[in-house]
Amino acid sequence: MLDLFGYTDGFSVAAALGGAQRVVTLDIARPAVETARRNFVLNGLDPEPHGFVAADAFDVLASAAERPGEFDVIVVDPPCLPRTRSPSTGP
Repeated sequence: MLDLFGYTDGFSVAAALGGAQRVVTLDIARPAVETARRNFVLNGLDPEPHGFVAADAFDVLASAAERPGEFDVIVVDPPCLPRTRSPSTGP
């Protein structure tokens, strides 16, 4: 399983606890990836057979498209982007 925008790893931990053989957690923020690895340990999971990657999700997804079949499941749960007010749209 590939967990894009993994943040602190909720989907990855659930997948590993559910029996996924290999889970790759990806987030652009290195501190989030380090927290994700710690969350595996806190949940009684060995992080070694899994992957924890700090990179741009769009770059990794493009690369994964060149290797079909590498992942059975890809979770895409991007963070909410802050809404900005435009002078033309009002409040």
